[in-house]
Amino acid sequence: GIRTIPENLFKHNTKAKKFRETFFKCESITAIPENLFKYNSEVTDFTSSFAQCYSLGSIPENLFRHNIVAKDFENTFANCKNIINIPEELFKYNTEVLSFQGTFSGCENIKSIPKDFFKYNTKVINFSATFFECKNLISIPKDIFRYNTEIKAVQGIFGSCIKLKTIPEDLFKYNTKIINFTAAFELCQELETIPEDIFKYNTEAEKFLNVFKMCIRLRNIP
Repeated sequence: GIRTIPENLFKHNTKAKKFRETFFKCESITAIPENLFKYNSEVTDFTSSFAQCYSLGSIPENLFRHNIVAKDFENTFANCKNIINIPEELFKYNTEVLSFQGTFSGCENIKSIPKDFFKYNTKVINFSATFFECKNLISIPKDIFRYNTEIKAVQGIFGSCIKLKTIPEDLFKYNTKIINFTAAFELCQELETIPEDIFKYNTEAEKFLNVFKMCIRLRNIP
C-alpha cells in the first residue's frame, strides 16, 4: 500500500473542488505533508479524505490553512486510531464549514480537545458523532462550542467516550438552535453526574433519544 504522500502532489490542480475519500483506508500512510492542499483554494469537500488511515500518527496544523471555502469535513479522520493530538489551529481558517459530522469518530487515542478548537467555525450546523468512540477522551473544554451558535444536530457527539468523567455545565449554553441530542452521551460509562442546567438554553430541542443510555455509573439525575 501507499506509504508516503508527495508534498506537491496536487500543486497544479488549483480548480479541485472535492477530496472525498482521496486517501481512504490507506493503512500504511504515517504522515501528511503540511502543504498538501496549499494550492487547492477552491476545495469545498474533505469528506473521509483520510478515514481509516490506521498508521497515521499526526495531523499538520496548517493542513487546511489555504482551504478557506471548505464546507464539509465529515469523517475526515474517522478511525485514525493512532492520532493522539489534535492541532489547536487545524480549522482556524475554515470559516465556511457547515459539517464536522464524524470528523474524529473512532480516533480512540485522542485524549483531549484544544480549548478554542472550533472558535472560528461559526457557521457549523452539524456536530453529529464528531468525537464518537474517542475512547481515551477524558474531558471536554468548557467553551468548546461557545462560538458555534448555528448548531442544530449533535447526535452521538460524545457517544461511546468510555473514559469521559464529567460534562461542563455550560457546554451547550450558546447553542440555542440544537434540535437533536440523540445518543449524545450514550455509553459514557465513567460519567457520574449530569449538570442540572446542561439543557437549560436549548429550548428548540425536539429529540433526547438515548442521550444517557448505558451510562452505568450515573449516581443521580437532576
